[in-house]
Amino acid sequence: MTSLTMQFPAEHKQALWASVQHAIEDARDRANRPTVSPYFDEAGKLLFARVRIDTEHGKTIRPFHPSGGRWKQGEPAFDGKKPLLNLPLLAAHQGAEVVVVEGEKCAAVLTDAGRLATTSGGASSVNGADWTPLTGRSVIVWPDNDQPGANWLADLLPELKRIGAEVRVVDVDRLELTDGGDVADWLPLHGVEALETLPMVEAEALAPAATDADDEPANGRDSAATALVRHVQSNCVLYRNQDGDVFAKLNGSNQAWKLSSTSFRDWLSASFYRATDKAARDQAIKEALSVLTGIGRHEGELREAHIRVARHGDRYLIDLGDDAWRVVEVSADGWQIIEHSPVLFVRSKPMRPLPDPVRGGSLDALWPCVNVPKSARPLVLAWLLECLRPDTPYPLLELTGEQGSAKSTTQSYLRRLVDPNHVNLRAAPKTNEDVFVSAASGLLVSYENLSHLSPQMQDAFCTLATGGGFARRQLYTDSEEATIEVKRPIVLNGIAAVVTAQDLVSRTVSVDLPTIQARATGAELEAKFDAEHGRLFGALLDLFAATLRALPDVHLDPERRPRMADFCLLGMAMFKAQGKAPDDFARLYRQSEVGNIERTLDASPVATAVRELAEDRSVFSGTLKELLLALERYHQGRGDAWPKSERGLSAALKRAAPALRMVGISVGEDLSISRRQGRWWRVEQAPEREKFTNEPSRPSHRHGESPEDGKKRDGVTVVTVDSEKTFVEDGEKDRSQVAIADEVQV
Repeated sequence: MTSLTMQFPAEHKQALWASVQHAIEDARDRANRPTVSPYFDEAGKLLFARVRIDTEHGKTIRPFHPSGGRWKQGEPAFDGKKPLLNLPLLAAHQGAEVVVVEGEKCAAVLTDAGRLATTSGGASSVNGADWTPLTGRSVIVWPDNDQPGANWLADLLPELKRIGAEVRVVDVDRLELTDGGDVADWLPLHGVEALETLPMVEAEALAPAATDADDEPANGRDSAATALVRHVQSNCVLYRNQDGDVFAKLNGSNQAWKLSSTSFRDWLSASFYRATDKAARDQAIKEALSVLTGIGRHEGELREAHIRVARHGDRYLIDLGDDAWRVVEVSADGWQIIEHSPVLFVRSKPMRPLPDPVRGGSLDALWPCVNVPKSARPLVLAWLLECLRPDTPYPLLELTGEQGSAKSTTQSYLRRLVDPNHVNLRAAPKTNEDVFVSAASGLLVSYENLSHLSPQMQDAFCTLATGGGFARRQLYTDSEEATIEVKRPIVLNGIAAVVTAQDLVSRTVSVDLPTIQARATGAELEAKFDAEHGRLFGALLDLFAATLRALPDVHLDPERRPRMADFCLLGMAMFKAQGKAPDDFARLYRQSEVGNIERTLDASPVATAVRELAEDRSVFSGTLKELLLALERYHQGRGDAWPKSERGLSAALKRAAPALRMVGISVGEDLSISRRQGRWWRVEQAPEREKFTNEPSRPSHRHGESPEDGKKRDGVTVVTVDSEKTFVEDGEKDRSQVAIADEVQV
C-alpha cells in the first residue's frame, strides 16, 4: 500500500502560517520545525488543523480553524463530537485495518508507511471524539509506553467495544521502548516489514485489568487522587489561559469550569460518585486538583475563558446562563440561539440565566420599568449595547438623583436585561481588590448608594473599564504575585455625582433621574418586567444586529473624536439603524460630555480660578510663581485643595489642562519665551470658533480609519483636538485626553 498521508491544502498555507507565527512565539524561529495535521470531514472539507512546533525545549501543539479568509486559534464548533484524523481515508478504505494511536505525529509515521491510521488528537481526547467511523472494523491500538498511554488505552477500549470494533492491542512492554516511546520512535529502527510481526494482546485480556484499576484503586490517598485525575481526563478537556489559570470543559458540552472554583469541585465529587459509587475524600480531591492544574498548565491548549459575552470573528456570543449552556450568536446578519459555542464560557455562582430572547418585542416596554428621562434614553440604550461588546473600552454609567428617584430600581432592571445576577446591586467597595474580585462574578460591576469615590478607587474603575489588573503577593509566598485581570462595564448610582477625576469623567455617561410623581409598587414593576423580559432581550438583540450592520457606514472625523470614540460610533450606528441622523447622537453625546467637563472643572478650585483669570485676561504669560499669585486673587478661601507651592500648582494645572482645553482655555509652558529667562507659563483663552462646541463632527473617515495613522514627528505621535495639535510620547499610555506642552519635548 502506498502513502496515505492527507496533504494540507496549499491555498491555505500562507494564511495559516501567518496566524501560527502570531500566536506561537517559537514558530517565528526558523530553526524550529512545524508540522501541520489537517482534519477533514468525510467529504474532504477542511475543518481545522493542529500545528505542532518542536523545539529543543519540548513541543507546542495548538489548533487553528479557517474563519472568514483567515485562520484563528482554537477548534471550530462541532455539531456533535470532535472528528477523527483522516476521515476521508477511513471512508475510502472501508475494508482496511485501522491503527489507532495517541497523536498526529504517530499517525503520520504510519500513513507515510502505507498503513491506515487515525487519532483523536491527544491522550486526554478520547471521550470528546466521534469513534463511529470505526464501527465494526478491525482495529489495532498502539499506546505510548508510559502511564498517560495506559490511561488512554483504558479510556479507548470501552469506546471501541461500544461500537463493535474488533480490537487488538500492541504489547508495548515487549517492544523494548524507552519510557514514553511510541511508534514514531520504533518504526525508524525496525522498518515497515516489522509491522507484520508486532506482538499483540487481545483487548478482552486487558479490559478486566483496566476495569479493576478503576473500580478498586489501591488503598491510600495517592490511588484515590489518581482515580480522580483519570476520571477528569476521561470526561473533560483541560485548557489554560495566558495567566496560567486552568479550565476543564466537559466533553460533548459547552459546560466548563475553572479548576479552582467550588463549582468544579462540586461537579467532580458528584460525577465521581455516580461513576464509581464511592465518595472521594477532600484530601484526595485536593491532590487531584493539584495534579490536574500542573497537567493543564503544561499540556493544556491555550484558550481564553469568557464570562457572559465574547467576540468570535465578526460575531458576538452571549451566554444565556441556562442548564443547557446555550449561547446567542449575534452578527450584522441577525441573531440566533446555538447549541455549541465556538468559545469557552465559564460561570460564577452568582450569575443568573437570561431569558430566551423572543422576536417581535419593542424596547418601548423598557421605559415604564426604569426611570430614565427621554432625552437620555439613547445614551442608556447605546450603553446597554456596548456592554455586549467585550472588544472595546467600556463607558461607565452613572445614575444620580434625589431620594425617591428609583435609582437602584432602574439600575437593577438595566442589569437584569443583559447580565442578571444573584446580587444585582452591591454596596460600596472598600478596597481596589474588592472591585476586581467583584468583577469576576459577572459581566457588569454594579454599585449602589455611593456618596464618595477616592482618587484611587476612580483609578481602579478606569483600569477596569479599559482592561487591566490588580496584583498582590500570593499567600504563603514571598515573591509570586496573584493577579486578577479583567475588563468590565460599570454602573453606579448615588444622590450626587461621585465621579470627579478627569480621567474617569471622560469615560462616563451621567444621567440625572427625575423625581417620580406616580409611583408603582415593587410587585407591580417586577410583574411588568418579568412579562416583557424575553421580548425586551429579543428587541435589544434586534437593535444590536442592526447597529452592527450600520457600523461600517458611520463616519467620525478623527480630529474631533471624543475620548470614548468607539462608544460614540456605536451610538451613531444605532441611530442610523433606527432611521435617525447619526450626527444627532454625536451631538447628544457631546452635550453629555460638556456637562461632565463642567462638573470636573467646578470640583477643582485651581481650574475654576484659571477660568476666571482667562475671562478677565485673555492671555497671561509669566513664571509659575507669578501665576500662583495671579490665581490667588480668585481663590477666596476654597479650602485645603488649593496648592501651597509652585510644584503643587504645576501638578494641579496638568490634571486640569485636558478639561480646560475642551472649554477653550490653553494652559502650558510658554514656548515663545527663551529658557534663559526661566520657565514661563501661559494661560490663553481660545478664539470662540476653536472652543469645544456642540456641533456634530464633520463626516470624514470610516470607522477605524485616521489620516494621521502612523504619522510621527521626532518619535512622537500627533494627537489633534479642536484644531490644536499637541504631542504624546510614542508608546505612552496617557490617561489624559491630550498631553500639555510642558510634559513633552517637540
